[in-house]
Amino acid sequence: MSAKFVAAFRAYEWDDAIAELARRFFAACPEARCVVLADETRGPINAGGYEKITHTDDTSFLEIPNFPPGRSITASISLEKLYLITIITSCPSLTWP
Repeated sequence: MSAKFVAAFRAYEWDDAIAELARRFFAACPEARCVVLADETRGPINAGGYEKITHTDDTSFLEIPNFPPGRSITASISLEKLYLITIITSCPSLTWP
């Protein structure tokens, strides 16, 4: 059975405490496709074996200005949703009903 929705856990770093939070988050939605939205602006993140969607603070492909500088993705929850939707809809391996 293919996942019908995505559970996205956002992180900009990864350690044992964050791994435990992610494990608990994903355990609450066992039928979802579990992905980590990894902000790799500061460098690569090892997402503990979870599927990872990476980004940096470069929003030029969305034609959105980098404002405030270095925080354009986190400055607005609406922008973050747009970024997630853009990535998910361009992901051919997701199956939708």
